[in-house]
Amino acid sequence: MSSGTVPGLDLDTSVRRRYMTPIRGRALLRNLRGPVGITVWVGLPIVLGLVILGPIVAPHSTESPVGLPNLGPSAAFPFGTDNAGLDVLSRTLAAARLDIGIGLLAAVIAALLGTGIGLLLGLRDTVAANLSLRVIDTFQALPALIISFTVVALSNGSIPVLVLMLALLNAPLFVRSTWTSARAVRQLEFVRAARRSGEPAWRVSLLHIGLNSIDASAAQLSTTVGWSILSVAGISFLGGGVRPPTPEWGAMIAAGSSGLIAGYWWESILPGIVLAFCILWFAAVGEVVRRSTTGAR
Repeated sequence: MSSGTVPGLDLDTSVRRRYMTPIRGRALLRNLRGPVGITVWVGLPIVLGLVILGPIVAPHSTESPVGLPNLGPSAAFPFGTDNAGLDVLSRTLAAARLDIGIGLLAAVIAALLGTGIGLLLGLRDTVAANLSLRVIDTFQALPALIISFTVVALSNGSIPVLVLMLALLNAPLFVRSTWTSARAVRQLEFVRAARRSGEPAWRVSLLHIGLNSIDASAAQLSTTVGWSILSVAGISFLGGGVRPPTPEWGAMIAAGSSGLIAGYWWESILPGIVLAFCILWFAAVGEVVRRSTTGAR
């Protein structure tokens, strides 16, 4: 037995038994059979259909008038027409890919960036790490929607700028959650055993601490997608996001809100219902993942 090896300890086996058993898989399946899980299953084909098929199955043009303005829901126009004679259903379907795509991409970038930074800061308690956390906390305290609106408006509604801003503003959430998990995991016995057994520092950091510190980020990811979709809609609602005539849920709600007083409720209410459904669905996915990683029921 080589020096530095812990007697009687098969490190890889111990790690698998403690962290890589099918317990989480079983917990995920159990939660998917619960009330929240049923919501996820029911909504999955709807959300996927909106993203993949929405623009394809739109029955009318999304940028050219197809009828008289302000026509109510009917067989020809199930969601009615807006104040410009555009088909609300077609624009609602076409907007799904843009809004959900931006929200998903921004959340994934935020998760990758924030998880990486959080892991680096959580590996050691240093002055630089603590100072970096204070800076990140200060950045997180800034009014995210106002900053995003201002920057995106100045960029003339640039979609890449919108994605980048949402990713940067969401990354601190992942930094904090990963940092907290990494500090807890690095104190566990199997990590200490890995160090005593002579494993390389990079292997301990990535495989033993890193892989076991991402649970909180996994649960946060889906919720962040929903928040990002809402932010995209909010920025466009205020007039600083995606420019007309490109279909976008927030812009559609803003354009139709003036018709509510006149009774043209379908122009803003129906896109708003689809927007709310998608946000709630991603929140439900996040709740299922959270319960599965924490053992909650």
